[in-house]
Amino acid sequence: ILEKRLSPEARQVLRILTLANMPLGKPALQSFCPRPRLLKELSTVSLLATYPNRIQVLPMVAAQLRSRLIDEERHQYEEQLIEAFERWLNEGKSDVRESGVIVTELTSLYLKHHRLLDAAQLLIQYGWLSFNLGNAPRLARLAQEVTRQADSCIPCDNQYGRILLHY
Repeated sequence: ILEKRLSPEARQVLRILTLANMPLGKPALQSFCPRPRLLKELSTVSLLATYPNRIQVLPMVAAQLRSRLIDEERHQYEEQLIEAFERWLNEGKSDVRESGVIVTELTSLYLKHHRLLDAAQLLIQYGWLSFNLGNAPRLARLAQEVTRQADSCIPCDNQYGRILLHY
């Protein structure tokens, strides 16, 4: 199905959607999927789960596609997902609970990409949304793991981010 029935653009959108751990809303989708036709194409071949005003790749499809991504592709698609989450959070078109999930996912992506200052700034401003959902321990473990892996010669901004995350 992926190779024979989907356009290259639809396959790229599918790969980005695969990395999202939550159903995405319109503001997030518009950042990497400018044409609704691509989502219709994915829906036609039954690869998407649709919820009211939200879309997500079916879990079995997502698991299969994630295992096929190489690190460079994953990194590139996660960067696009970061932009999507930032846009969605800044537009404010989500309820408080969903905003908490967005903050958690965005912080996780920042940390995985060693954008420590971005993660710290996001948590200072919006961390309460994520923490109210009980995600503080998970984010703290991830932050500790990432800062332990990062070497001491990281850029100055990341050093500041490391300090802020620590405290």
